[in-house]
Amino acid sequence: MIGIDRCNQVSLDGEALTGRFFLGGDDWVKYKSKTGRETLAFRARIVEAKDAELLVRFEVRRQNQVTKTGILSLQGTWKADRKGRLVFDLEKTRGRGESLRFHGKWHLNRRHQIVYTPRYTKLRLKIKKEKTIVLDGYWDILEGHRLTYFLKGSSKRFLCFRGAFQNGSILARKGAIRYQIPAAATSRKSGQMITLFGKWKFSRLFDLDFEMDYGGHRLHIITFTGSYRVDSGGRVVCRLQNGNGRKLGPEVILTQDHLKDHREIFLRLSKRDRAARNYGGHKAVLLIK
Repeated sequence: MIGIDRCNQVSLDGEALTGRFFLGGDDWVKYKSKTGRETLAFRARIVEAKDAELLVRFEVRRQNQVTKTGILSLQGTWKADRKGRLVFDLEKTRGRGESLRFHGKWHLNRRHQIVYTPRYTKLRLKIKKEKTIVLDGYWDILEGHRLTYFLKGSSKRFLCFRGAFQNGSILARKGAIRYQIPAAATSRKSGQMITLFGKWKFSRLFDLDFEMDYGGHRLHIITFTGSYRVDSGGRVVCRLQNGNGRKLGPEVILTQDHLKDHREIFLRLSKRDRAARNYGGHKAVLLIK
């Protein structure tokens, strides 16, 4: 009988083995023991991914030619590496840690969840269609312009992606934020673009909120501070900043139609902007925090 504990220690018929897990190029989770009464090697397909757990279905043929199958629960932590790839770090009580690094490209579904399809499902193998890996959570922004995906169930488990927000202007009515992981980091010529969809709204504190719908009546807001100005066309232009006042790159343009539910805010911004421009003839912006 094959078993596993919460620190991913594999045992065979009650005897602990010294071995390691690794991920093959075809996304099979593989295990091979180094010592023990009986050598053990098997591969497994992914069944389900959770915030700190990876369930895999293994199949192993013993020396008596009897095939054993079962489910193993691997404990660990999800993260993203410098190239934007998904990585599952396995828990270990001692020794060097092990990582399962997924080399394929992931994407976002309509609920903004991270979705990855193991490569073996695309091969002509005699296996049933497997479930894709779906990581449930929500998006936010941490220091250093890092786009961050917090896994559902724990604010301490998250994946950080290094890159940059698109430069230029964002029309608020299109309701999208684009984040570019550069080609040099992803080993793909065009890099990888992450697109988040939502609605831009003003808060009562003059923050600019980006409200995202995750389905099932789940909403989450990414809050930005920024410097505001009213352009010659009467549009409010916000240069996005993080909590420390550092520029994030893009500016958001909100038209009067978009601001129809925030008429009071629009009038106050317009009045203050005119006052700023008339003060000594100097160009100025409105810092709203």
